[in-house]
Amino acid sequence: MKNTMKITGKGLKPFVSAFLTATFLLGAALPTVQAAAAEDKFALDGSGSSVYQLEDGNLSKDTVSASTDIPGYTGNGYVSGFLAAEDSVSFDVSVTKSGIYGLSLRSALYMENQALGRKSGQSSSHTQTSGDVTDGNPERGSYWGSGQPVTPDEPKWLQLDLGSVIPVHMIRIRVVTDWSARSETFAVQGSTDGEHFSTLKEAEEYHFEPAGKGNLAGNYVDAKFEPAEIRYVRILFTGVSDNGSNGAQVGELEVYSPLRSAQLYLDGNLASEFNLEVDPNNIVAADWDTRVLSWAEKEIGELTLIEGTHNIEIRSGSKLPGELNLDRITFNFKQSLADEATANVINMISALNPVYDVTLSDSKQVLAAKAAYDELTASQKASVPAALVEKLNADVRRLGLIGKTVAIDHFVCNDEANAEKWSVMTNLQIGDTSHGDRTFTFNNIPAELWGCDWIRPAMGSKLWDEDSKLLTFNVLQSTNLYVAWDNSAPVPEWLEGDSGFTKTDLTLSINNTDKTIFELYRKEVTAGETVSLGNVGLDKAVYLVLLEHFTKDSETDPIVPGGSDVTPDVPKTGSASVVIAVVAVTTLAGAVAASKKRKREQDFAADSGDKRS
Repeated sequence: MKNTMKITGKGLKPFVSAFLTATFLLGAALPTVQAAAAEDKFALDGSGSSVYQLEDGNLSKDTVSASTDIPGYTGNGYVSGFLAAEDSVSFDVSVTKSGIYGLSLRSALYMENQALGRKSGQSSSHTQTSGDVTDGNPERGSYWGSGQPVTPDEPKWLQLDLGSVIPVHMIRIRVVTDWSARSETFAVQGSTDGEHFSTLKEAEEYHFEPAGKGNLAGNYVDAKFEPAEIRYVRILFTGVSDNGSNGAQVGELEVYSPLRSAQLYLDGNLASEFNLEVDPNNIVAADWDTRVLSWAEKEIGELTLIEGTHNIEIRSGSKLPGELNLDRITFNFKQSLADEATANVINMISALNPVYDVTLSDSKQVLAAKAAYDELTASQKASVPAALVEKLNADVRRLGLIGKTVAIDHFVCNDEANAEKWSVMTNLQIGDTSHGDRTFTFNNIPAELWGCDWIRPAMGSKLWDEDSKLLTFNVLQSTNLYVAWDNSAPVPEWLEGDSGFTKTDLTLSINNTDKTIFELYRKEVTAGETVSLGNVGLDKAVYLVLLEHFTKDSETDPIVPGGSDVTPDVPKTGSASVVIAVVAVTTLAGAVAASKKRKREQDFAADSGDKRS
């Protein structure tokens, strides 16, 4: 079964073009098809599948280059590199038939063993020391044996220092190639500081079947887990089989970061960031100690394209160990947008100004697009890209805010690598996505903060510590400022002492794996005040910022695409400051928001039992 992932416009750059898709399908690879002409006249006409060879695209810099070193590529080669942020390849597509096009990407990854030559440590040793497990030689005379015995009551551990915090996805343990068959029970733990460890993989029994000296076919087992950013890896042994020794034994310990992310842009707008994964079992025996190479074709999503010329760009995503090599991208025609009413709505929304440029003079076009969308049937609405519906929501919300202000202005995130995934939001609700680079949502919010303005953070900023100030912004009215801090993390100095913040008894929570609970710290701020907030610097959830009781004068119900809930917002991202113009005008008049807000709080308190702790 394919997994469907909605990509929303929240927390992304403002739309320069609205030709942006929203639904990405991850699943089986598309079939190999004949390549289209490799000239600038690459076209999609709805006739089936078309392939663009990426070595014919526009390469961004010297670190991205066309290459033919790896056998098995299609066309005239492939594009290699993508080691730095925004390394990219781009090309133009002329769409002569509007429709929904599935995309697949053929790529190869070098998956390097991050443990080779790294420092190691152990709880105890029998003969050989732990230093032998990172020398690239899982042969007799080069292994670690623990003290004895190894039982759940007397566990033994082996630990590596990877040198820096990196994403880790899998460990591989090898035994000496001519040992007898055996089983070992172990868990995998990780840490950023070498002192506080969390479990990445629960204890499990693993069986080894070595095939003889010099044969690496059966002397290893793999333990895979959700990617975690760690520096220290610890293998905690709690049991061994009867193999002549009652101690844990390891010939070689390997650590891998097999996921590499890439970003797909359409007409300059981020459509999605997706992961490409190498097959860790596709190992060339002579090459096992340095890297694993695998060509694979992965279906990465769908694009809804209307007639015209579009620019497609693929960029390097989060910088992970290993080199990304891109061979080709395939467009597979899936569904026509010939329905006149649907195509008309798509064109109407696409023609609207980017959300921050919407003014009163655009209200006629925005409201006409909304009216046309509302008249569509449910099946027709499902054919409108969700990102366009998000844009229409944002435009409607923008009109509702003209003549008013949002409570946060001149927002700057100093973590440049993740700044675009931060955003200033309005109307905080249960079910809203809590972090701009995760799918976590709020499952508990204090009634005092229901409907408030807030800052959605990027979880990727949790380890950033290059400066003492992570965020700065202005507040546009006197109110209470809250910082929601992960209650499992030590409280930083900038939230204690003379900071002006006071810990409250209020909490909010999200539905991530750890079911994180945030404790709220409150500080009074005055209109026009500039606020600076510090770093997290830990492998913990990034804090949120909220402003109490900011009241808007009017509200507009959100548009719901295809039966799914969409929460409108006015995102402001990165270090660019966006000032909402103050224009004295009344538009999209509705009931007074203060009354609605009070009723929301009353309903919420009644439904939730006033979940404040």
